Amino acid sequence: AGASQRDMDYLHIINLNKAVELASLGKTKKINGFNVISLDTTIAENLLYFAPEPKSPHGVDVSPGGDYMVVSGKLDPHVTIYSFEKILQAINKDTNDKDEYGIPILNFDDVVEAQIEVGLGPLHTQFDHQGYAYTSLFLEPAVARWAMGGPSGEKNPEPDWSLVSKIPVQYNVGHIAVAEGDTVSPDGNYLVSLNKWAIDRFVSVGPLLPQNFQLIDISEQGDNMQMLYDMPIGVGEPHYAQIIKADK
Repeated sequence: AGASQRDMDYLHIINLNKAVELASLGKTKKINGFNVISLDTTIAENLLYFAPEPKSPHGVDVSPGGDYMVVSGKLDPHVTIYSFEKILQAINKDTNDKDEYGIPILNFDDVVEAQIEVGLGPLHTQFDHQGYAYTSLFLEPAVARWAMGGPSGEKNPEPDWSLVSKIPVQYNVGHIAVAEGDTVSPDGNYLVSLNKWAIDRFVSVGPLLPQNFQLIDISEQGDNMQMLYDMPIGVGEPHYAQIIKADK
């Protein structure tokens, strides 16, 4: 009941290298057989920071260049793009704003690079080699293509940080997969929409409806995405998947 009551939730930013260092120095305690860094140690050693993010966030995805993090709020029609450089600057600037346990909260305006209104129910984002990002929209349902600004988007002819186009999918997309679309070097001319239901697309063959994969051509720029193929799959909601070149 309380999961969606706030306008802002938190992106957790962890200094992983510092955490590894503390663990190697034995600054942990054993809980149920696991070595755990306590919250008190985390706060004292500046391991963890919060950045506000709207609203009921679902996916956070890092751009190929590592310079941006894209957060999708299930109950917010925007994707929020955070700048890694701005986050580091905000951490170095220090903050007096803390949560009830004493974890520092960075100022939202200090760390956000851009917000783009993409549509209803954004969940997950993938990237291509043209400077575009793709976000699944659960409630519309559709896949939104938007242009990335900054160093990761120099090849892109569209204005920085703008919605470019959408393509409808059937029905209720969750995850999407672009070829190597969450790596440092995306290769994608194609996107697979991993839809949670198919409903009336295919003949029902049992007590449960099949899920549905849809293959989309994203090789053309602008608003020229094209649906190529539908394929039902068996029982089991499709989640994270990878498309990797055969020679790898």
